[in-house]
Amino acid sequence: MLDRLWHQLLRRPYRLHVTKYGDPALPTLVLLHGIGADGNNWRYFLPLLSTSYHCITIDLLGHGKSPKPQWCEYYPEDHLASLRHTIRRLRLRKYTLIGHSLGSLLSTKYASSFPGNIDRLILLSPPVYPEITHIRSHIARRRTSVLLALYRSTRRSFMTPELISRLAFILPAAKSIKADSESWLPALKTLEHCIEQQTILEDIKTVSMPVDIWYGALDEVVIGTSVQLLHARQPHARIHTYGGRHLLTEQYATAFTSWLLKQKPALIP
Repeated sequence: MLDRLWHQLLRRPYRLHVTKYGDPALPTLVLLHGIGADGNNWRYFLPLLSTSYHCITIDLLGHGKSPKPQWCEYYPEDHLASLRHTIRRLRLRKYTLIGHSLGSLLSTKYASSFPGNIDRLILLSPPVYPEITHIRSHIARRRTSVLLALYRSTRRSFMTPELISRLAFILPAAKSIKADSESWLPALKTLEHCIEQQTILEDIKTVSMPVDIWYGALDEVVIGTSVQLLHARQPHARIHTYGGRHLLTEQYATAFTSWLLKQKPALIP
């Protein structure tokens, strides 16, 4: 009752679960995970990054150890309000914002809305899905249609967390989804409002800090020609590829960290 009064009626944002790694005196990275996952998704990245950076993982609203209000619709604004409240409480002077998958969509919107102390934006495997009529490539148009149909089917059918996890052999990205009934409704609402109804192509136009974009050549849910549209909207964005897939694997961590460490001088406040 008090939760709904304070957060729903008075619209007070939730404080999200935060985990910190490394020396706070080092340059700071704030990391946002993908849908259905949590901060543990960065487990291959953190040992490599935390020797040179102060790393902070945040469990998104409805995910991991963060609050999971069942009344919430999980619009981007709901996620951003809690993220802003949480990040402000961290009192960071400067930081680099890194998002994976869903986290990349929310990171872009956050950087557009609250640039504040963000000195660089890094998007890992952003699932960019333009309006079908705006996609020129027949293959990209077909892949986008299939993925969006799969997402809608997941929301409207008999799918359960357990069944989704069993589909990992045909959709490896499903491996990151937690088989947790309490997180299932938040994940479905987030899927609809933040991924299917995304606005990243509009959001990135107003991002003022340097932007780097990474994705795998074999990614199951990221379409390369659509990712290139981010560069068209934001010419200063740099796009990088590696030979892997969508999940945050050891291979992904090694390739990304090797590149990031070379950029370190540019990230020091």
